[in-house]
Amino acid sequence: MIKAMISDFSQVLLFVKDKTYQGTLNGLHKELLDKSGSYSFFDYFEINQELLEFYRAQKSKLSVNLYTTGTIQNMPEIREMIDPVFDNIFSAREFNAEKSEPEGYKKIIKLLKIYSDEAIFIDDQEENLIAAGKLGIHTLRYRTNKELLEKLRMDYELY
Repeated sequence: MIKAMISDFSQVLLFVKDKTYQGTLNGLHKELLDKSGSYSFFDYFEINQELLEFYRAQKSKLSVNLYTTGTIQNMPEIREMIDPVFDNIFSAREFNAEKSEPEGYKKIIKLLKIYSDEAIFIDDQEENLIAAGKLGIHTLRYRTNKELLEKLRMDYELY
């Protein structure tokens, strides 16, 4: 039985508005901060509102958590939106870990006080899913909302 959902942030819940941009979201965030010290967050980024609302709806059934690479999620504009949805916001940087290695997932499972097979991890990067899967965590690759939500409903009975 799934007790915890763990989601990636960049390219799952947060996207860059410029579809031609090829770098990382944390990279763009750092560039913008380095250039001017501050910037209008939603001029450059957009939130996946449909998926955020789905996660919010799961809170009554299971622990809903975020696991991201860097620090973009700490921007005040985005924290207003995500803090009410997520029980925990974990960062690989804060764990001194790489998302492509199992160590960070071990820490999360321990902090959540669950067994690995009681968690599902959603990410857009295959190497991160492989790392989580090595511990027995259920994994789903994010490609589209439609595909992800269908899988969560069919395979895990989450609505």
